[in-house]
Amino acid sequence: MKRVSFIRHYRLAIPFDHWSHMSLKEFVDLTEGRADPEIETGFGPEFLELPRDIKSAEFLLVGTKKRTQQSAIAINKFLNLNIPTISSLLFDEIPSRILTIPTEREFETMKTKEKLTVKKQRVMGNEDKVIRLMEIDKYLSELPYSQILVISHSYLIGLLNYWFNIIKRRPKSFDGKMADNHEIGGWLRGFDFQF
Repeated sequence: MKRVSFIRHYRLAIPFDHWSHMSLKEFVDLTEGRADPEIETGFGPEFLELPRDIKSAEFLLVGTKKRTQQSAIAINKFLNLNIPTISSLLFDEIPSRILTIPTEREFETMKTKEKLTVKKQRVMGNEDKVIRLMEIDKYLSELPYSQILVISHSYLIGLLNYWFNIIKRRPKSFDGKMADNHEIGGWLRGFDFQF
């Protein structure tokens, strides 16, 4: 039996830690996948809440962005794991495209009202999402490890949760709108799956 733990990367460094701290350009670049911010330094309370079973991980997979790679380094250090880590494009985020970019003034008004009202759409269609989920599924199932930790991005972790736990790896059951509702919030949060 193989167990895979999927978690979201750690908190992003200021100003990328919350949309209201960013400039409009920073927000657009992060949303559309062009920004590659670093994570916050130090170990916040989220590290104390990491699932205990990830201490038995034998292998760590991350995306190619700094935030997943730096999260892997921090978790390795915090838990004293010293396990091999591999970066793969399979675990990179699926960015969005902002449908109507607000003006600077409109964005500042959103900050004042503390309500983000930007409409966006994922750049990857449902068919491509299913293909990517199937590739990840195949890749993970072929790895020779029984305990694997994957650190990725909130939307992809949510899609993986939907794939493994909701539709039980059945491609024909994939519903893009339902899948979009399973994004994982919170830093270093996620789920486990057993093959």
